[in-house]
Amino acid sequence: MTAVEHDLVGSEKQSNARLLTAEQLADRWQVSKAQVYRLARDSRIPAVAIGRYYRFRVAAIEAWEASQEV
Repeated sequence: MTAVEHDLVGSEKQSNARLLTAEQLADRWQVSKAQVYRLARDSRIPAVAIGRYYRFRVAAIEAWEASQEV
């Protein structure tokens, strides 16, 4: 693997591991932050619980969004 390929793989891993806050996800979906927390609490969207906070993996959210298209 060349250095460029290695950098590309590393940046893909970083973008897949990127986490959004509830506020960032609410802005993305144009809904309230409370709605995002409600969906996460009810396990209706993929979330990572960190203490009392939720974070959302970009890759998991994008996959979920794609699965919700009608």
